[in-house]
Amino acid sequence: GDMSADEAFSDGMWDDFGSEEAVDAADAARQEAIAQASAPQREIRTAHVGPSQTKSSQPHAAAKFAVGAGKIPLAIGAALLFPLGAGIIWGLIARVSGFIFCWGAIPVACLAAFGLTMFMQRRTVAIGLLAALFGFVGIIEGKLCIAKFAGVRELQKMVDSGLEEAMDTEQLTDEQVDEMLQDEWPLYAVATIDLMEQGQFEKEFVGEMFKAHLMDEYPDELADAIAQADEKVNATIDSWSPAQRRQMLKDKWPAVVANSAQLFMASKLGGVLTMGLAFIGSFALWDLLFIPMALWAAFKIGAGRE
Repeated sequence: GDMSADEAFSDGMWDDFGSEEAVDAADAARQEAIAQASAPQREIRTAHVGPSQTKSSQPHAAAKFAVGAGKIPLAIGAALLFPLGAGIIWGLIARVSGFIFCWGAIPVACLAAFGLTMFMQRRTVAIGLLAALFGFVGIIEGKLCIAKFAGVRELQKMVDSGLEEAMDTEQLTDEQVDEMLQDEWPLYAVATIDLMEQGQFEKEFVGEMFKAHLMDEYPDELADAIAQADEKVNATIDSWSPAQRRQMLKDKWPAVVANSAQLFMASKLGGVLTMGLAFIGSFALWDLLFIPMALWAAFKIGAGRE
């Protein structure tokens, strides 16, 4: 307070302010060593590219990938085989009981999901969607088993029952007989059925004769036999009087229709159509409830949820 500005900023007063002190080199080196020793140490890990130089019990990344990739075919195979076995049981139960049991879609889809996930460690939404897909495939497999074991059999029973009823009730009129006499096929078919009932032709051979004339399919190994059978059929027709021909058409034509229907169902085209109808018949309104429930259960199994 008693010092004036001129005295405070006089020459030479601030010469020593900020000047560097002399530093002892040995003391500085010692302080630096102490600082480095007390600093926290960091573990530095090096990534080896290529074969390891040291022996280790842990597999390499490539080995892990190979093991994981090798499980994919097992997972897919299990996801297909498990529901296939369940579908066979499902179809056999339907055949024995006569009921479809639509709720069977749930265990079939769950088995497909379990088969897929039992070889996979991860549970994600993608795995859940894949499990639902395999569950749907398993349900379709089960429905095919039901159609094969139960549906086709029931359709054959219905066709046979309808044909028997038609054979008992339907009779040809005189006008229909007159029209049929204008064609060679009705008399040929009726004479063939008559000879089969007499024991001169086997039923399977009659089927080959019908296919040869209706579909123009002549097996090479049966060509001579069919030609000889045709001669026998024509001789039988020639032995009938006009009145006998009319009466044979009225009596035997329903049997011709029944045998033709059975032969068609036994053919490849008939088998495909019959299987298709049986597959459609394996579905019911309850499937609108149980199939979504089955797919949701398969998804939750794949996604790792309870």
